[in-house]
Amino acid sequence: MDRTKSIEERIGVLEYASEDQERRLRIQEENNRALIEISQFVKLQTEHNERQERQMENVTNIMSTVQNDVSSLKGDVGYVKSSVNSVTKDVEKMKKEDLQELKQFKSKSWDFYLKIAAGVILAALLFYLGLK
Repeated sequence: MDRTKSIEERIGVLEYASEDQERRLRIQEENNRALIEISQFVKLQTEHNERQERQMENVTNIMSTVQNDVSSLKGDVGYVKSSVNSVTKDVEKMKKEDLQELKQFKSKSWDFYLKIAAGVILAALLFYLGLK
């Protein structure tokens, strides 16, 4: 009986150890599955990060181009502004010259009309006085 009891105790210990090993094996399998899922997630995340990095490079290049274009436009705007100012000054100068020419023309026209009127009056007087 003692021997049977000892065998039963050993079998119990072995069964317990076997159950413990099975439990550990299940935990290890669950951990392996979790590691595979994490590995897949990390791979997907890495691919996503690489796509985002390429997109950011594109955005950076676009922003750099936009910045260069804006800087160029600033220079162009300055040039256009100075050109507009120059043209405005030239137009103002031409307006003043036109006004002066118009005033001179009016003055000369009045002189001409007065001379013609005086000539007509003088001719009429000479004609009138010469015919009597």
